[in-house]
Amino acid sequence: MKRKGRITIGVVVVILLCMIFTNPNKSDYTSWLSEKHGIICTNNGLEINCKQLKDNNEIKINWMSGHVKNVGIYTIFEENYNDIDGNLIEIRGIGILKTLINL
Repeated sequence: MKRKGRITIGVVVVILLCMIFTNPNKSDYTSWLSEKHGIICTNNGLEINCKQLKDNNEIKINWMSGHVKNVGIYTIFEENYNDIDGNLIEIRGIGILKTLINL
């Protein structure tokens, strides 16, 4: 019985360590945002300039706010943009095991 308990604890620790070390970072999120949503932003230190590629057209969008919640084994990314018509573009994703998924 003791041996099974130690093995179980060892497996859980290894799984948690794998999840921690493969938790997506900001760079992974930026790549995912570009590939999945066509949004590319540049920051020159004074302002953030963003554009969205949609139907082979570049549309200027404005970054409004963002939030990152890193829990260690997963990360939640949230960002809000406005397009030129004032429509809200809300991007929410969860990252786990170097994979990002839309929420």
